[in-house]
Amino acid sequence: MRRLALLLFAALLACSSMATPSKRDVAAEFAAAMGHHVRDSTQMVADASLAGDPLGAQMLADGIVSATVTGHLGASRTRDGSWIVQVPPVGARVVAVSHGAMLNIRGTNVRDVHTAVLQLPAAVVPGDALVVAAAGSGRGDYWDVPGRSACTEMAAFVFVPYVVSSGEPLLRPPAIGDNWLVRYFRSIPIPEARVVGTRLPSAIAVQSLGIDWTTWGASEPSIAYLTRLLQRFGGECYDGWSTDSRTPDRQHPGYGSYYASVVSQACVQLCSTAPDAVKRPLALACVQRGLDLVGAFADGRRQIPLGGHCAGRKALVVLCGHLLGVEAFADPTTIVGPVFQEDLCYHARTWWWGGWSAGWRYRLEVPGDGALLAQAPSTWGAVDATQHNTQAWMVAGYLPQVVGAQVGTALAMRLLGRTREWSTDGHAMVTQWMSGPPPQADAQLRGVGITLPWGTDYALSKGVGFCAAAWRRAATGGAGGAIGAQRASQEGEGAPPLDGSLLGVDHR
Repeated sequence: MRRLALLLFAALLACSSMATPSKRDVAAEFAAAMGHHVRDSTQMVADASLAGDPLGAQMLADGIVSATVTGHLGASRTRDGSWIVQVPPVGARVVAVSHGAMLNIRGTNVRDVHTAVLQLPAAVVPGDALVVAAAGSGRGDYWDVPGRSACTEMAAFVFVPYVVSSGEPLLRPPAIGDNWLVRYFRSIPIPEARVVGTRLPSAIAVQSLGIDWTTWGASEPSIAYLTRLLQRFGGECYDGWSTDSRTPDRQHPGYGSYYASVVSQACVQLCSTAPDAVKRPLALACVQRGLDLVGAFADGRRQIPLGGHCAGRKALVVLCGHLLGVEAFADPTTIVGPVFQEDLCYHARTWWWGGWSAGWRYRLEVPGDGALLAQAPSTWGAVDATQHNTQAWMVAGYLPQVVGAQVGTALAMRLLGRTREWSTDGHAMVTQWMSGPPPQADAQLRGVGITLPWGTDYALSKGVGFCAAAWRRAATGGAGGAIGAQRASQEGEGAPPLDGSLLGVDHR
């Protein structure tokens, strides 16, 4: 058994030798951040394989979703409701699943999990991952915003070589992705203790922002509320456009700008003056979601801009790396390239009046590629275009929703000193949105029927105005402004100021 374990790990390292040096460096950095090195990991796998005899059939469940496994060495349910399952090098078997299921979902997957049929029994070895998904629709009591998914619930089961029931709380490794690097991430335990809360600033005094929480839509997006929305497995199993029609309705906010607005509020709360112990459940939920996205994007996912679809993902990956101390995750373009919507949605652009420095794209193709922002609004086409194919329709309908959903994220990334890693152009665009254009430029927009709610944020259900109020407080020198500037200076980030003074904004 020990020899088999050593052979397994040697094979994993052999696969890594065929990858680019940068990805090998990512693997080494991740292992070190989790408190392991190659020699430690080899011994850990060998020792774990001797920890006990294989078990009989055991049903592992999360709500209505379950998988039955046999021949494993142990199983532990993680904070998000999913499971990590220790299996010996010779493997184990999945003998039953409650619903549709897929093994080793690629980052580029577009197949429906909830209708997939898994051939049983299915052999699994360390490094494999299973996702089981229940078909149906409806939010239940998850959120009072309508969903449109064909899937209600999902659970992830990740098969690992290490002991999972030692008593130390663990995060679940990425359930998405199937290349050697993602499998390496599954070979090393990820203790919750590696999420360091002191890496979050204590900057925003939420209760002093002056928001009337009694008004409709402005009820406080509390840490407990946001944790409930983000804690369970997010079901980020799909690349492409229609992700929100297949992510689990009872575990995922759904449409991209809905998701981005929730993540934005979570980012602000993580930078609040609440005690670390109060923020910790939300921090752990964000890191767990970030880990799944790390796996997906490291395995080739490419979510391009298309309105609000697929927004809000990159911030979770950056947060994951920042809190775990894995710089390759905190600066994710080092391992996956510019494939996040936030990387492609915002770009350097001078607007038609000769001001501002960043543009926004509805999509990458003409006419939604942002090029027309350099021309007068009178050239943008009809604002009520029935084919939804004019720059005017895109700006009027989606700019407030997509950019407005990123206000809190842009602020938090600045406070964390992570503006560059998230999106310098994205931060610039949010700054422009919050400041608004010169009066004469806004008048030209209104003249063609485009009336935009400059300086507001986008949110549903709870927290309308929350992120915008936090931004304004920081912009006027309130809580947090100095902290972000200090951290950026210390880390050489050179984050732009919140008032837009370096962005060509005309305040006349």
